[in-house]
Amino acid sequence: MGFSSTRCHPTVARPERGSTITLSRRGFATAVSGLGFEVAIDSQPCLSVAVISNTQLTCKVPPGSVARLEIALTPVVEVTYGGGRTPLVYEIKLATQTVEGFSYTGPTIDRVDPTELPTSGGRLTLFGSSLGAGSVSVTASNALKCRVVSSSVDHVVVAVGPGTGARRSLTLRNRAGLSKAYFSYAAPSIAKIDTNGFAEYSTWPRNDTFTPSRA
Repeated sequence: MGFSSTRCHPTVARPERGSTITLSRRGFATAVSGLGFEVAIDSQPCLSVAVISNTQLTCKVPPGSVARLEIALTPVVEVTYGGGRTPLVYEIKLATQTVEGFSYTGPTIDRVDPTELPTSGGRLTLFGSSLGAGSVSVTASNALKCRVVSSSVDHVVVAVGPGTGARRSLTLRNRAGLSKAYFSYAAPSIAKIDTNGFAEYSTWPRNDTFTPSRA
């Protein structure tokens, strides 16, 4: 059929469904009747496969979150026997060719909301891109408790346990890589002082904050 080696462009796509890639080679448009193509990435079929010309084929990638994948390109010949209302249709799959070097973009955390938690802990939302596609985990520095509450492509909600200190790190990992962000615990606040009747402490300031000597 005159096929040649295949190239992919672009070689990196966002993990959500819908990005379009182009495969380039000679032999997509031939005189073989019923010839079509199947494209798969990480064993997941691509959608909207279309032959644009003899040298170009496009398709929409499935969602994913892995780096350094192979694209599988399989020619399929559809053969029809008989006529009338119930013809027999057979699909003959030819040898699959693989294209190496395709990757989904890794996660990027753009911001954290809120940036500060009380010492009792709480929930944080990580906003960014390529975050929660596929399996995702988030760990916190200083052995702080941290668990993923919910995740999507553009944001991940985590519950962080109690702690103290500033610039505590969160590390988000999925199958395509990792990204870090930072948050802080609020300094403890003095709400009330019991002076036990000593007049010299009657004007002790309220709502003073302090920073522990050890974060």
